[in-house]
Amino acid sequence: MIENSISLDLLARLLSTQLITKGEKHLLDRNRYYYKLLRRIIREGQESGEFRTDLSVNEMVKLYAIAERALLYDWCICNGEYSLKTYGSTAMPIYLAQIRNDS
Repeated sequence: MIENSISLDLLARLLSTQLITKGEKHLLDRNRYYYKLLRRIIREGQESGEFRTDLSVNEMVKLYAIAERALLYDWCICNGEYSLKTYGSTAMPIYLAQIRNDS
Protein backbone atom coordinates (compact mmCIF):
# COMPACT_ATOMS: atom_id res chain seq x y z
CA MET A 1 0.00 0.00 0.00
CA ILE A 2 1.30 3.47 -0.87
CA GLU A 3 0.70 4.77 2.64
CA ASN A 4 3.18 2.22 3.95
CA SER A 5 5.90 3.27 1.51
CA ILE A 6 5.61 7.01 2.23
CA SER A 7 6.50 8.28 5.67
CA LEU A 8 3.73 10.63 6.78
CA ASP A 9 6.23 12.60 8.83
CA LEU A 10 8.68 12.93 5.93
CA LEU A 11 5.97 14.03 3.50
CA ALA A 12 4.56 16.51 6.02
CA ARG A 13 8.03 17.97 6.56
CA LEU A 14 8.62 18.24 2.81
CA LEU A 15 5.31 20.03 2.26
CA SER A 16 5.77 22.31 5.27
CA THR A 17 9.20 23.46 4.07
CA GLN A 18 7.51 24.82 0.97
CA LEU A 19 5.27 27.12 3.01
CA ILE A 20 8.12 29.51 3.73
CA THR A 21 7.79 32.96 2.22
CA LYS A 22 11.47 33.28 1.30
CA GLY A 23 13.96 30.89 -0.19
CA GLU A 24 13.73 28.14 -2.76
CA LYS A 25 10.53 26.26 -3.35
CA HIS A 26 11.78 22.98 -4.75
CA LEU A 27 8.29 21.58 -5.31
CA LEU A 28 7.60 24.42 -7.75
CA ASP A 29 10.86 24.06 -9.71
CA ARG A 30 9.67 23.73 -13.32
CA ASN A 31 13.00 22.15 -14.28
CA ARG A 32 12.37 19.10 -12.09
CA TYR A 33 11.94 15.81 -13.92
CA TYR A 34 8.41 15.65 -12.48
CA TYR A 35 7.32 18.77 -14.40
CA LYS A 36 9.14 17.75 -17.56
CA LEU A 37 7.32 14.41 -17.49
CA LEU A 38 3.93 16.05 -16.85
CA ARG A 39 4.49 18.49 -19.74
CA ARG A 40 5.36 15.61 -22.07
CA ILE A 41 2.33 13.54 -21.04
CA ILE A 42 -0.05 16.48 -21.44
CA ARG A 43 1.49 17.61 -24.74
CA GLU A 44 1.12 14.08 -26.12
CA GLY A 45 -2.45 13.98 -24.82
CA GLN A 46 -3.26 17.21 -26.63
CA GLU A 47 -1.65 15.96 -29.84
CA SER A 48 -3.67 12.74 -29.70
CA GLY A 49 -6.89 14.64 -28.99
CA GLU A 50 -7.28 13.20 -25.50
CA PHE A 51 -6.80 16.54 -23.70
CA ARG A 52 -8.28 19.98 -24.25
CA THR A 53 -6.37 22.42 -26.41
CA ASP A 54 -7.99 25.63 -25.16
CA LEU A 55 -5.63 25.52 -22.17
CA SER A 56 -1.87 25.57 -22.55
CA VAL A 57 0.26 22.62 -21.52
CA ASN A 58 1.69 24.70 -18.67
CA GLU A 59 -1.79 25.67 -17.43
CA MET A 60 -2.85 22.03 -17.32
CA VAL A 61 0.38 20.96 -15.64
CA LYS A 62 -0.26 23.55 -12.94
CA LEU A 63 -3.86 22.38 -12.47
CA TYR A 64 -2.72 18.78 -12.11
CA ALA A 65 0.13 19.65 -9.72
CA ILE A 66 -2.24 21.70 -7.54
CA ALA A 67 -4.69 18.81 -7.33
CA GLU A 68 -1.93 16.37 -6.48
CA ARG A 69 -0.46 18.62 -3.79
CA ALA A 70 -3.94 19.19 -2.35
CA LEU A 71 -4.46 15.44 -1.94
CA LEU A 72 -1.07 14.97 -0.31
CA TYR A 73 -1.51 17.98 1.95
CA ASP A 74 -4.96 16.87 3.08
CA TRP A 75 -3.73 13.35 3.77
CA CYS A 76 -0.93 14.81 5.91
CA ILE A 77 -3.13 17.19 7.91
CA CYS A 78 -5.62 14.35 8.46
CA ASN A 79 -2.70 12.37 9.88
CA GLY A 80 -3.06 9.64 7.25
CA GLU A 81 -6.42 8.55 8.64
CA TYR A 82 -7.71 7.43 5.24
CA SER A 83 -6.25 5.47 2.37
CA LEU A 84 -4.44 7.89 0.08
CA LYS A 85 -4.47 5.30 -2.69
CA THR A 86 -8.23 4.70 -2.46
CA TYR A 87 -9.16 8.36 -2.15
CA GLY A 88 -6.71 9.40 -4.87
CA SER A 89 -8.18 6.76 -7.18
CA THR A 90 -11.58 8.40 -6.69
CA ALA A 91 -10.59 12.07 -6.65
CA MET A 92 -7.98 12.31 -9.42
CA PRO A 93 -10.29 11.09 -12.21
CA ILE A 94 -12.75 13.81 -11.19
CA TYR A 95 -10.02 16.45 -11.40
CA LEU A 96 -8.64 15.03 -14.64
CA ALA A 97 -12.08 15.07 -16.25
CA GLN A 98 -11.70 18.84 -16.40
CA ILE A 99 -8.75 18.63 -18.79
CA ARG A 100 -10.06 15.79 -20.95
CA ASN A 101 -11.31 16.59 -24.40
CA ASP A 102 -15.03 15.79 -24.33
CA SER A 103 -15.66 16.43 -28.01
